[in-house]
Amino acid sequence: MSHNTKLVMFDLDGTLVDSSEDVVVCFNFALEEEGLSPADPMAIKSTIGYSLKGAFSEYGDPNRLYDHFIKKARKTMGNNTILLPGAFEALSQIHDMGLKIAIATTKIRPHALRILKKLGIDRFIGELSCADDVKEVKPDPEALTRLLDIYGVDSRQAIMVGDTINDVIAARNAGMRVAALTNGFDPVDKIKGENPDWILDDIRKVVDLIKDERKA
Repeated sequence: MSHNTKLVMFDLDGTLVDSSEDVVVCFNFALEEEGLSPADPMAIKSTIGYSLKGAFSEYGDPNRLYDHFIKKARKTMGNNTILLPGAFEALSQIHDMGLKIAIATTKIRPHALRILKKLGIDRFIGELSCADDVKEVKPDPEALTRLLDIYGVDSRQAIMVGDTINDVIAARNAGMRVAALTNGFDPVDKIKGENPDWILDDIRKVVDLIKDERKA
């Protein structure tokens, strides 16, 4: 990690929160609306953090399915979403260190904001890059470079924290360092294959990385 880190970007699902139960409900609602059989919950959860339309393309018209998903999600997204272990502590401590904190997520902004507020972590977050803020979602780096531009921070002064290879690839393409968590949605071997700078089994270890940086 560079010695002048100013900005820490976090993925949302699988990194800070688990909204998989809500996603499963909305996903299968969309399939039902098109007269399709429900998908296996584990198969749905494996798509979290990736393009939603891309996931729906395996089942039917991705645009129609996406619209059904959003219709249901407007009413239910966040109802069963929970904070992941250590997320609150990590955000609180990084915030107290004076670093900027941002979110780069494939969720649309209204859903992300509702989750952040419901779980009481919105106080720590500055800016967000959501699916409706960019032309291309992760692994395209646009969500990350957008945040770098907003803050006026050089890529070497920021790190990305996520749980899928999309987070790692996006960070690499944005010129950022990246910490990958092993307790999210992508298998550890898959994450290791993208060679993140750090592989962590606890989000609170991000705080330790920053502390070590400041001692150097």
